[in-house]
Amino acid sequence: MSTAIITGSAGLIGSEAAAFLHEKGMSIVGIDNDLRSYFFGIEASTAWKAEELKAKLRHYKHRSIDIRSGEVYNMGGSRHNSCSVLEAIGLIEKISGRCIRFSISDQARMGDHIWWISNVSRFQRHYPDWNYAYDLRKMIEEIVDGASHRIRKTVRGA
Repeated sequence: MSTAIITGSAGLIGSEAAAFLHEKGMSIVGIDNDLRSYFFGIEASTAWKAEELKAKLRHYKHRSIDIRSGEVYNMGGSRHNSCSVLEAIGLIEKISGRCIRFSISDQARMGDHIWWISNVSRFQRHYPDWNYAYDLRKMIEEIVDGASHRIRKTVRGA
């Protein structure tokens, strides 16, 4: 059974996504810190919605997260899980065994932004039991594998 993770109060309050994915046979994990109640009072709490989802959806679990007072973490991917587009193309070619046709332009695409590498060392100090579940190569391997399956299905007409 696949698992979907829905984070934040918006994911819990607007839980149509949780119900939809549950109907598709997925196990759902809701993650929330209920900061709405801190900022807007108990009437804005998301705890009631988490309880409602637990009662309605057989494969729903809720996890509250520990937020340190005043701490903000930019998890991003750090260098561990980040690469440039050219590095990604190189990895895809190495993993798939295929050459990718691409072109490079000096003109930036609309919406592009500067590449940012997050520093997760403070989070790692605060939560020493946390570690990456994936590395960049594993993520690219899964993307290539998923794309390969979809391409094979399309070619076969399935």
